[in-house]
Amino acid sequence: MLVLTRHMLGSRYSTAGVPTNGSEGASTRSNSVNAPPGLGAHLYHAGSHIRGATAIPWSDRRFLQDKRLACPFFVGPAPYDGDMRSLEAKRDALLAAIGCLESCAVAFSGGVDSAVVAKGAAVALGERAVAVTGASASLASGEREQAEELARLIGIRHLVIDTHEFDCDDYARNAPDRCFHCKTELYSRLAELLPRLGVQAIVNGANADDLGDYRPGMQAAANHRIVSPLADCGLTKADVRQLAADWGLPVWDKPATPCLSSRIAYGERVTPERLAMIDRAEQYLRTLGLR
Repeated sequence: MLVLTRHMLGSRYSTAGVPTNGSEGASTRSNSVNAPPGLGAHLYHAGSHIRGATAIPWSDRRFLQDKRLACPFFVGPAPYDGDMRSLEAKRDALLAAIGCLESCAVAFSGGVDSAVVAKGAAVALGERAVAVTGASASLASGEREQAEELARLIGIRHLVIDTHEFDCDDYARNAPDRCFHCKTELYSRLAELLPRLGVQAIVNGANADDLGDYRPGMQAAANHRIVSPLADCGLTKADVRQLAADWGLPVWDKPATPCLSSRIAYGERVTPERLAMIDRAEQYLRTLGLR
């Protein structure tokens, strides 16, 4: 379930998530990932070219419901705006935004972005937060174990689930929209687990810098109404790394670790066998001290 505060939506938007002037034109919102963070711009990533993408009409989005209207986060300064520069202010906004969700599952890869979201969820929600890691042939050796150890360090419940993106031919054919199909599988599995986990929302680790990149996975997040608290609160990659260091997370300087499928050129079919070969080669390089 996706929740944005009226402050996240900006002064031109009502608490129903609809432009106050009734217009859907460019003057009130943007379909570009380059729109300002805090407007939920990551939900409008241009995805019409992505096979299988489903747009969510603006009029169908119900961001604010029931008891969330009473959340303290609705009162006071906006969680993110152009004047909010300090990391402390963004950190406080992040904790408040996550706290308003009441409970959540964190899509947890073990990288620095999802680690900061998981730490924020543990602080803001305690036992009402759980980190979930998807495991498949695309996950490099050692990443699952590192995620498990990191979750223990953070102090958050952790679950590893199997994902089956290789069963989807649109994923295996490895077109530029491959990540859309991978994230669709992950978020679909997480959505199925929500009742079992006893949580209401799914959050990911997309940050404000991600809004300017080509990221088909953002369309999958929009389709499944995934919350991106780092992006919504204006935290850039540099902010995330600094906050991770301040919180004592050992992954604060961990290099980006995309899935093994990212090593294969678009158009070359992705198979578990190819990924296993790549994984063995990279593990060897790591024995030589390369990161």
